[in-house]
Amino acid sequence: MSHATVLVVGPDYDAALAPFDENGPHPEQGKWDWYTLGGRFEARRSLIDTTGAEVLQCLRRDLNLEALHARTYPRPWACFAIVTADGEWIENGAWLDPGYDDAAEAAWARRFNELVLAQPADVLLSLVDFHS
Repeated sequence: MSHATVLVVGPDYDAALAPFDENGPHPEQGKWDWYTLGGRFEARRSLIDTTGAEVLQCLRRDLNLEALHARTYPRPWACFAIVTADGEWIENGAWLDPGYDDAAEAAWARRFNELVLAQPADVLLSLVDFHS
């Protein structure tokens, strides 16, 4: 059981997360048993928009990835998972692997950022804290 962040793509993060409820109709797909916008990570894991404001939600086109990377340097910026605009949950499967190292973290961050940039520019991004 742990907390992590998921970046949810779409206008309604509740609806996007619903299929992944551990207590829902398909518990085998379950990823969370509780979540909230921002949550315990709000102070240090907020998004940064193009105005430089720290926010929990913004449009993908307004996400300032450069500022996020600068804030987290030397660690790469990435969440544990992303729920894409197509409703797919993609997570860092190696995160709990004992062999997880800086190279694996950097590889996930690159993939995560590619996934973020592949989302439609006009879609809402929401930073959600979840518990599993």
